[in-house]
Amino acid sequence: MSRKIFFTTLLIFLVPFFLLFLRPLLVKKVDAQTVRPNIVTFLIDDLDTNLFEKLISDGYLPNIKNYIKDPGTTFTNSFVSVSLCCPSRATFLTGQYSHNHGVLGNVSPTGGVTKLDDTNTLATWLHNNGYFVGHVGKYLNGYGINPAAPPNSPSNPSYIPPGYDSWKALVTPYKFYNFQINANGTQVYYGEDPTDYQTDVLAGLAGDFISQSETTNDLQPFFLMLAPVAPHIEQGSGAPRLTGCTRSTWAETLRPAPRHIGTLFSLIFPIPASFDEADMTDKPAYLRDNTYPMTSGDKQCAKKQAINRAEALRAIDDLVGTVVNNLSTAGELDNTVLVFTSDNGYFHGEHRLSQKIFAYEEAIRIPLIIRAPEFVPGQNSSQLVLNNDYAPTIAELTGTTMGRNVDGRSLVPLLQNPSLESWRKRFLVEFLGSVGKELPNPIPNFSVVRTGVSDPQVPNQMYAEWSDLSIEYYDLTRDPNQLQSKHADPQYVEPIAILTNYLNNLKTCANGTCQSFED
Repeated sequence: MSRKIFFTTLLIFLVPFFLLFLRPLLVKKVDAQTVRPNIVTFLIDDLDTNLFEKLISDGYLPNIKNYIKDPGTTFTNSFVSVSLCCPSRATFLTGQYSHNHGVLGNVSPTGGVTKLDDTNTLATWLHNNGYFVGHVGKYLNGYGINPAAPPNSPSNPSYIPPGYDSWKALVTPYKFYNFQINANGTQVYYGEDPTDYQTDVLAGLAGDFISQSETTNDLQPFFLMLAPVAPHIEQGSGAPRLTGCTRSTWAETLRPAPRHIGTLFSLIFPIPASFDEADMTDKPAYLRDNTYPMTSGDKQCAKKQAINRAEALRAIDDLVGTVVNNLSTAGELDNTVLVFTSDNGYFHGEHRLSQKIFAYEEAIRIPLIIRAPEFVPGQNSSQLVLNNDYAPTIAELTGTTMGRNVDGRSLVPLLQNPSLESWRKRFLVEFLGSVGKELPNPIPNFSVVRTGVSDPQVPNQMYAEWSDLSIEYYDLTRDPNQLQSKHADPQYVEPIAILTNYLNNLKTCANGTCQSFED
């Protein structure tokens, strides 16, 4: 046998053994890239759909558009099941309606961070599944407010919830300068230098997390909850205030990043018919008694507040660009799912209201875009989706077992087929807890059922029951601005009866039964 034939035969014989030896390493790398993607969630604070879509269409959020929206799936009928920070964030972490996870408001005794069972959340599920789990930014309201609290209490500023491998949480979230962060148990303070602007600091910390995850274990997938506070208004000492307003609620505002101040001064916002609503007599008693016609000064303040919020979002866009650049540099962008959303919407004077809570469209509609590399880019889905769905979606994308009977459903079927017909027909919106001492009168609790256009009996309608016995009913096809509640009109007795039955089932659903009442 010639030497050439001998070595060729030997090579043919040995190659399978080398491949058998290398196969576990090759499979591990492929699995890490295809079966277990990284997840980065941008959970924006108080971002309403109207403001977001205006800035996207006018070209002021190029990074979000180019890196998330264009290559992702946009959900055009995305809602929250409670329009308030703390219970909404608890829903994100649990996949449950507020009445099931128990975080009903922002403060004790009905809400706040201490009401969440943080031993059983999306963070612990992912951690137990081998993910490197990180948090950067705002957590739940009440986190770290009491340095004298026991070390194992979420009220202690050094507390780190279970499941997190990297923890960079804002202790004073509503300060855009002179704020405090718990950095893995160490308190770090930031000052008044332009480089201390909160959104930019969080962008840097997010980049550090991506680098850390790569250094710690390049093959280990990671999950990052990135929760900037902008465009939420600033609060506490040093918070800016507008002048010339009749009522203090319109004086609240925030500071954009220095480089963006004044850049959108001439921005023109569409004025909906519900702005400074002329006739509130159809509304529930609380709103009739506690909302007032806006003066010219109030309207100017509301406009300035909206412009400041818009300018503050430009730093959020820069943050997205920073994160995408860090993912690209680390070679992880093609294996990372990006989720962009908000914890609730926001009122800019619609129905004479500011901020959120109330279950009108402006406060419960939120942006939601998911960029998942394995799915077709540039899609739109008009199906009803909720913040209840985020935890189940991330669990399916990552192959993670959930530790709760979730009320939401995975959005992966809609990523595969955005026009899927068999989907949710209706959902619950609720407010069951106090929002704090700053309000002159407590807001009554309420429960609302909102139907979609595919509901077979009462399409695209909203029905609300308040604890003070007030009732609201709107056919959103005929009255999209919710200007005239028809709850007392006898011609709507039949649809209201159907909606009442829906609501009775949804507001008490539990133990995995909620989906059946949504279909």
